[in-house]
Amino acid sequence: MPKRIKEQPEFGKRLAAIRKARGFSQYSLADALGVTRRVILYYENETPNPPAELLVDLSKALEVSVEELLGIEDNRPEAVADGRSLDGKFYRKWQQLGDEQKKAVLKVVDTFLEPVHT
Repeated sequence: MPKRIKEQPEFGKRLAAIRKARGFSQYSLADALGVTRRVILYYENETPNPPAELLVDLSKALEVSVEELLGIEDNRPEAVADGRSLDGKFYRKWQQLGDEQKKAVLKVVDTFLEPVHT
């Protein structure tokens, strides 16, 4: 009989993806939190319900919000376009501009991004 593959909880998928994106191994994240690697492995693969105190520690170590860890923040392009974030507000305004206005805004942004030569 083939081995049944256990479905990974959504929280675990998010945690693993954020951990990897931030350059942490399971060991290094565990070390940063003062827990064992088994704890990280457990929350990435076994349970959708991490304890609140661990969420706070994870968010600090990974430099993300608790909401992002839980999947509450909606950073999908359609959410941004709906104006549910500062990026969304900018996106809505950007969509209202004509081509010439967009070029002018990009010139202003470029001046902020250019290094200052003294």
